[in-house]
Amino acid sequence: MRGGRALLRVYRGFPLAQTCPRTVSPAEGARLMIHLASSVDAIRGASPRIPAPCLTSRLELRPFCEDDIERIATLLADREVTLFIGGTKPFAAAADSVLYMRDAFAGRGWGTLAVVQRSNNACIGYCGVRPLINTPYVELAFAFERTSWNCGYATEAAKASLDLAFRHLPVDSVVATVYPDNRASIRVLTKAGMYLHGSIFGVWPRSSALLYRLDRTTWRTFVPSLTRSSPFAAGRVAARRTDRVYSTKLR
Repeated sequence: MRGGRALLRVYRGFPLAQTCPRTVSPAEGARLMIHLASSVDAIRGASPRIPAPCLTSRLELRPFCEDDIERIATLLADREVTLFIGGTKPFAAAADSVLYMRDAFAGRGWGTLAVVQRSNNACIGYCGVRPLINTPYVELAFAFERTSWNCGYATEAAKASLDLAFRHLPVDSVVATVYPDNRASIRVLTKAGMYLHGSIFGVWPRSSALLYRLDRTTWRTFVPSLTRSSPFAAGRVAARRTDRVYSTKLR
């Protein structure tokens, strides 16, 4: 599955750019920033933790371990999978990424998790919420190996990750960034309940990317059956099978 998270860059302190013909001033950019998700500072102050592992009907989302390095290295060496996430990585860089995600989750209590098929315990990708670089916001990120595309895994994992975030983190919203031509990832985001919020600056040669968002109020409306009960009390969620899948970025 192709990665779909755009790399964010700050411009005059504000990474957001409205899709409109006029120029957005720094002051307007600040208002847009405030209008987005809750500050990560509040999360750090509360010292929350996301319970892991989390089980869905077909998947297990758990912290990374060294045994996952080989599978993630294969994923990050695939040109098609990494088309929208900065290109392929050598084995050593992929290993560093796995250990970084493992240590970040252990130290912070929330972050990107390994996605494992419950049927065979194979790690097929990653998914989770984490700080969005150079901003005070929380983003959803995911990517899956090509052999697991078109099975509904990304949507299943994305929904579980968003539910975990809203149940266990003091955030008002979660964002995701994706390039406009990464239609597969856009389908995953919309199936998970996220909506188009605006555009941001992309990384050359792409000048801009799309910003998707899911706020807490919309999440409650989108998953009323989950909010009435508390399936995450034991770190478990029962997820229905979804149709198709795909991916977003790793740092």
